[in-house]
Amino acid sequence: EERPMTQGAIQKDQRLIVVVYSPPGPLIVELDNKGETAAKIIPGLGLVVKDAQDQRALKLSQDLQQYLPRWQAAPSFYPLFLEKVKAMGQPGAVVEPQDAGLPPDAWPKFNRAKDVLDWQLRYFIRQPDGVVSRNYSGYLQLDDALVLEVNVAPGLESDGEDNFSPNLKAVTRLLRVSSMRELWRHEDVVEDKAIVKTLYDYKVSPGDLVYAWQRMLPQLASMVVDNLAKNLQAAGVPLGPAQAP
Repeated sequence: EERPMTQGAIQKDQRLIVVVYSPPGPLIVELDNKGETAAKIIPGLGLVVKDAQDQRALKLSQDLQQYLPRWQAAPSFYPLFLEKVKAMGQPGAVVEPQDAGLPPDAWPKFNRAKDVLDWQLRYFIRQPDGVVSRNYSGYLQLDDALVLEVNVAPGLESDGEDNFSPNLKAVTRLLRVSSMRELWRHEDVVEDKAIVKTLYDYKVSPGDLVYAWQRMLPQLASMVVDNLAKNLQAAGVPLGPAQAP
């Protein structure tokens, strides 16, 4: 679910802290079979079916993760995205997390999760109004700032026949730290339907899967920034010359 951009969301020279997070494993999505689709419309039973699907997806992700190289999407995505944010000419003053005045161990704590399913439920799925998944307001050093938070999740989605294609999904949120109000939320996805393999095939050639994700990062960065720029302009935020390096 999207949240429209708040009018005048970014003020001139306001600190805009750009941070990117990624999950501790790939998000794996299987299509519902006919029985699962029917069961989900029955009150109570639908929750049981959904929980069983979530647990199966978690097991598949953890099984695949042990074959993958040590790679996370966030460190690879961040420089691509940061460069594009600076080039878009938004009025805020872009700040990287390490320059925001917090202790070095503070930012990793904002991404704590026991597994990929826990991460997805905490940070990737739309929370009910009033629920704060990451509370930046506990640090007075950030009180004047906005946080532009991108959650980048590499994943695999099935075709309904036990074959999977790689994708990258991003949930982007613009937050006002002082009130922890969500000023904007948007979801983007990039996928490569030309690659169709079984999970076993990805285990045999895990480097190919990581390369597919890596190759999609620039497209995702452009997509997120384009949507950010479009929504800022619609909310009356002027875009001017790029920030000086």
